[in-house]
Amino acid sequence: MICGKCGLDNASTELYCRRCGGKMKFSDVEATVDLKAKLETEHEDSTEAQTRQFLVLGICVFLFAVTMKTLFAYWPVCYVVPGSTSSAEYSRVRYLKIPAVTREELPIPGK
Repeated sequence: MICGKCGLDNASTELYCRRCGGKMKFSDVEATVDLKAKLETEHEDSTEAQTRQFLVLGICVFLFAVTMKTLFAYWPVCYVVPGSTSSAEYSRVRYLKIPAVTREELPIPGK
């Protein structure tokens, strides 16, 4: 809403001008339009914030799952390998990832 004295564009909910302090004359239509625009802006901001939160949560869950699989998972993998001829049957081959753990004694300096 534009002030009649100084020409400043004030919000339609203001009773007095922010620059000159003159009393504002406004109608219900102007106030309703301004409040609807403000409500739409707030709704867009909250929707964007929720989308951002879901995205961050999804990334965190994915990283947690990958970390747990990498650190603690011992899942044997079973592959199906076709035979070399057309009448050959499929054979199952299991590949196990077993980490080799070796124990080495380190020399103690000074002994």
